[in-house]
Amino acid sequence: VYAEAQVERPIELPPSLNHDVEPMAGRTTLIKGWMETLGPVTADALAAKLGLAADAVQRSLEMIEAEGAILRGHFTPGSNELEWCDRRTLARIHRYTQAGFRRRLEPVDPTTFLVALFEHHGLRWSEQSSPFNTGGAMGLAPVIQKLAGFEASAGAWETELFAARLPDYDPAWLDQLTWTGQVGWGRLQPPSGSPANPNKKWSVGLSRVLPISIFPRESLHWLLPTDRQSAEDRARGDALAVWEILRDRGALFPTDLANLAGLLPAHLDQALGELASLGLITADGFASIRSLVAKKLPKRPNAPRGHRVFAAGTTSSHGGRWSLFPPPAPPTDLTWWTRAEFWADLLLDRYLILFRDLLQRETAAPPWWQMVAVLRRWEAQGKVQGGRFVRGTSAEQYARPGTIDEVRKYRDVTSQVGWSIISASDPLNLVGIVTAGDRVPATPGSSLVLWNGIWGGTYRAGQIEFHPDFPASFRPEVSTLLPQPASIRNHRRRLAT
Repeated sequence: VYAEAQVERPIELPPSLNHDVEPMAGRTTLIKGWMETLGPVTADALAAKLGLAADAVQRSLEMIEAEGAILRGHFTPGSNELEWCDRRTLARIHRYTQAGFRRRLEPVDPTTFLVALFEHHGLRWSEQSSPFNTGGAMGLAPVIQKLAGFEASAGAWETELFAARLPDYDPAWLDQLTWTGQVGWGRLQPPSGSPANPNKKWSVGLSRVLPISIFPRESLHWLLPTDRQSAEDRARGDALAVWEILRDRGALFPTDLANLAGLLPAHLDQALGELASLGLITADGFASIRSLVAKKLPKRPNAPRGHRVFAAGTTSSHGGRWSLFPPPAPPTDLTWWTRAEFWADLLLDRYLILFRDLLQRETAAPPWWQMVAVLRRWEAQGKVQGGRFVRGTSAEQYARPGTIDEVRKYRDVTSQVGWSIISASDPLNLVGIVTAGDRVPATPGSSLVLWNGIWGGTYRAGQIEFHPDFPASFRPEVSTLLPQPASIRNHRRRLAT
């Protein structure tokens, strides 16, 4: 390496070491040894340290990089110079940095986490406070984006989820988004079981409790579960005939469907309702669902107990064209990793902090082992932070940089608006999942009242059930905040006045 150096004292090498070495090979070996002991260093700094030409050091570093022993990049904060670092040393630095981040982030209480979530979703109780309150369909679109992939009862979407986030919600906004093709609806995860096996879950007909999702159409290809089983083999009689017509003819209006199938309007309604409940069809608009919610419909003969369907003429009259769900699409190369990345990004936006317990109500989401693989890589890349952010929940938790600081701002909740009311069908109904206590079923019309994130009571089946540990002095106010009927929009207006 130093062929022209003047040796002050002759060096006698043993025969085993006394052989010629190419200058390039010697320089590369010397630099490789130094890189194992140094942290991130520039080529110029290394050349100055070793007394070598910078261009020669640069060539040697590139050779060592080709062997996979070192990496190039920008590793030192505030420095724009290209640096080099040993691969194992860099991995060790990453581990120490992540461990330091995790130690510095003290976890918050579940109540603080809930208060931050209510704020994030615009569930503050004043007319002007919602971050989505921009007017018209432009305010509804980001709400749908944030709730995409979540399956809630058909009767809860407009009256309990949208109205809670948009104080002046108008059904015409959803009509505008659905009729223009920006938003769609359907059942992402078909029901399990079959009519031949009554011990398994089975539902026939479009009912208020039917779990459906409302989503941007452009996201449907990755929102659908990869293990989704088609349910056309469960369709029977008129429903099977209608499904085959839609399969062969494409999207059709109800009048055309009735003529082609030879069905009366009432029988067509029952067939369409059965296909929608199986996750086999959808409609251009949301009027079919809305007409069911607006009416107390009679029970269909021979239907399961407690099951209600559309009255004659209400399903097909205002829903536009009906078509297969999901729509036929060309094959894509969507891998499980790519789908998990989409879902991880969606759930981080929905819940701020993502951990395994939150997937209990996400029926269409990928399994946790896929999600956590993506999140661990993102942590190594600096896209998310890992640690224990919410006390009392599963250990492995992830959030975007800066999110934890936002959540920690709500630790002192005494200065916040105390009362919050959410629907039991809302994805933020995390009682029994994040907080202690039994879970509250996602029944349409049921709602929960919380004081600074502390569960105080539940309204369901026309009755108010108080949490046993909630202070008795607050119960009169809870009774006032949970009137009959339990409409989130009425709650907001009542609290605002």
